Amino acid sequence: MNQQVETVTALDGQRYETILRPSARPFLEALQLLGDVSVLTSGRTSFQTIVLCKHGIDHLTGEIYGFDRGLLIPERWLLVDDLKINAVDLKLTDEGIIHKVKRLGVEISPDYRSANADVCAAAIADFASRVIPHLVSCKPFYGFEDKEPLTNLIAEIEEKLKALK
Repeated sequence: MNQQVETVTALDGQRYETILRPSARPFLEALQLLGDVSVLTSGRTSFQTIVLCKHGIDHLTGEIYGFDRGLLIPERWLLVDDLKINAVDLKLTDEGIIHKVKRLGVEISPDYRSANADVCAAAIADFASRVIPHLVSCKPFYGFEDKEPLTNLIAEIEEKLKALK
């Protein structure tokens, strides 16, 4: 697979090598047909902007929201992310999802850290019930094989968007 590595220099002078997920461009093009596309990143807005520009896909997204920028929460939103909630055993498999969706207005009860298993499970179940309708999980991309192209998620995204109306 021929993937182009881009070297990105952040505003602080730090240099990073990034690889665009092969399915990212067609995915973003398909999403544009469904509505506004914004980027929510755990990093800095300025760095994400540089990365998108360097890979030539900045025109396929709207607003970019890093941890350093306030977020206007739209009425309907979906989060496509490799962070997961496992609603089957009611455990958060990655606490990163807590921080991301909190920025979208969904908070979890502090009881999710309770030593009481029932209290903990109830808090996680409540949180999962409010997040899962908005979450589309994708496989992580580590710069090699795109095992699950993002374009495979379009049908699920369309279904979830219809359900949120």
